[in-house]
Amino acid sequence: MPSGNAGSIAEKMSQAEVFEFVADALGIPGDGLSSGTLAADIPEWDSIGFMSLLLELDQAGVECDMGDTGALQSMEGILGLFRAAGKLE
Repeated sequence: MPSGNAGSIAEKMSQAEVFEFVADALGIPGDGLSSGTLAADIPEWDSIGFMSLLLELDQAGVECDMGDTGALQSMEGILGLFRAAGKLE
């Protein structure tokens, strides 16, 4: 489960910090994520992990509407959401 503190992130994050953010939301070690990681690669990135990730993104001020949910299927998509929100360095 997420630590609950992911929502208190700085205004902008590095790519490595986004990987840690996602890892925290999924309850996994962050060293297994890269920009090429897909949800299908991570067993914890299931429906519960997806919902946890949505919650953490919302708390961090990174909007994800129904049209963006496909972006949550990959780290590259999540990086794009952070980029679009102006929260990626």
